[in-house]
Amino acid sequence: MLYRFGRYELDEEAGELRCDGEPLALQPKPFALLRTLLRERDRVVPHDELLAELWPDAVVAPGSLTKAVSLARRAVGDTGRGERIRSLAKRGYRFVGDVAVAAPRAASVDAPTPGADGPRPSARSRVARPLVGRDEALARLVAAFERAGARRGGVALVTGAPGIGKTRLVEAFTDELRARGAAVAIGRARDGVGVPAFWLWAQVLRRLLDDPHARADVLALAGRAGELAALVPELAAPEGGERRARASTAPDSAEDHARFLLFDAVARALRRASERRPLAIVLEDLQWAGLASLRLLEHVAFEIADASILVIATVRDEHRAPDAPVDRTLALLRTQHAFEPVALRALSRGEVAALLEHELGGAVPVDVVSEIFARTEGVPLFVGEAARALDARREGDERDAAALARRALAVGSPAAPRVEWIDRAFEALDAATRESLAVAATIGREFAIPLLASACDRAPRDLLLSLERAERAGVVSAPVDPAEPWRFAHALFQEAAVRPLGRAERASLHVRVADHLEASLGDEAERAAAELAHHHHEGLVVGD
Repeated sequence: MLYRFGRYELDEEAGELRCDGEPLALQPKPFALLRTLLRERDRVVPHDELLAELWPDAVVAPGSLTKAVSLARRAVGDTGRGERIRSLAKRGYRFVGDVAVAAPRAASVDAPTPGADGPRPSARSRVARPLVGRDEALARLVAAFERAGARRGGVALVTGAPGIGKTRLVEAFTDELRARGAAVAIGRARDGVGVPAFWLWAQVLRRLLDDPHARADVLALAGRAGELAALVPELAAPEGGERRARASTAPDSAEDHARFLLFDAVARALRRASERRPLAIVLEDLQWAGLASLRLLEHVAFEIADASILVIATVRDEHRAPDAPVDRTLALLRTQHAFEPVALRALSRGEVAALLEHELGGAVPVDVVSEIFARTEGVPLFVGEAARALDARREGDERDAAALARRALAVGSPAAPRVEWIDRAFEALDAATRESLAVAATIGREFAIPLLASACDRAPRDLLLSLERAERAGVVSAPVDPAEPWRFAHALFQEAAVRPLGRAERASLHVRVADHLEASLGDEAERAAAELAHHHHEGLVVGD
């Protein structure tokens, strides 16, 4: 059947969702969910029924359904202003709005089907909240990328306080770019000592190596890979070839020259990769980036002025030491001609109301909105946590909703509840779940179930039950595809997971993770050389 609603139509036989006649990129699970809701639009479809429909042969966390709903909503323009998929608390979901049903058009035998091989958006977890109050910021990023597509490359810098929604904005932006067919490569800085040089860029290059269109261009780095080859073994020079930039025993001038050759090789590889299709490079949490990665960013920013490349960096607004390396880099980036600053502000009272309506599945009394707005100061992460706390307590007497909100949010200082809310999410979890989350945080912002289960010495099914509890508490996010890694909902949750541990305990966890990671990779351990080096370094306090 062909279902038409507004500018959209879902063609079951062709396996397509179209807007104004143009196919949209949509993953298989969100497509199947949207199809089911359209078929059953006359009723509320329970959560359990949707889980059984979308994952008939797998046990998945309920959050996987939430992520599928989020992606389906974004695909059909349901971002809070024009509702299509209605969430009914503790009941399920229902498609709302007028739908016209017609016989499908004759489909080509080559019509694409969701799930077929070929480029598609990542199935990585997405935060299930609408992008409220960020229309202008998103438009500025899109405009910057369109300029880059016309060979006016540049840098966009997204700044804001922790929890303000920097990552959420960038995720929405990269979803849009992937739907347009652009290439996206993401690197995330890691806090702490022992992180290898060029860690940010090693991740970017690895992601480009996974792109069949860009792989050959990146492999052209092979004679000048130097230090990067230690992180990305595929970039090592061929047998008998010359490995340049090995400067640890060379005079300073030779080291500087080798480093420049390396920087130039990376910039040229990125430029070549962007000749086939525009390229977006996302560098998250720049405040934690190492000096080598920052210097390479400075070089790349200068070299892409006439290329189809946009670098999007996120950085926290926070107090830093006067000589923090990242501040020098930011100052240099701001001098670039094609520099786009995107400073995220707190949400307004009306925007908080819109976010609460989405989280709680309906209109929220004005006094409750005012109470939550005052206590969260409009920080989206904490508005979501406030909604979660309120939803957990609102069963029963709701005659004084504002008083209920005050009780639900009563944690320390009303003006600064941030860290306490984060910690309270962990306090509601059992000891086994908290211990597993500490190991997960040691692995990284993202973590795979097999490695975590091995490092925790827990059966995967038991571990999944713990992670489901953590997901309900808002600490972690499940992926849409069970084969993809789980993820902490925010870096603040990852930090909080290990906050109660002493130095020796943290080091011990790094040793444990390194041992299990190495064992799981076997002969391919070299591919994780950077991760292993990081964990071994962090574990030195209890190492041999």
